[in-house]
Amino acid sequence: MVIPAAIAMYGIKLIRDAFFYSASPDVGFLWGKLILGILAFALPVWFIAGFILHHERKKKSRTAPFHGS
Repeated sequence: MVIPAAIAMYGIKLIRDAFFYSASPDVGFLWGKLILGILAFALPVWFIAGFILHHERKKKSRTAPFHGS
């Protein structure tokens, strides 16, 4: 779980860099860095969510998604 979290943190760094470096008039918008950052953030989060969901289903402790109050 540490490796996907580290990759997601690196993705946040790439997204931040794409926005802040693009504020400079010398540099255009860094689309490649932004897209890579979004993927590096989204895929590990998706993996961690699937891992947690799999283990909750295995233990049968998952609650109904739309439980009325």
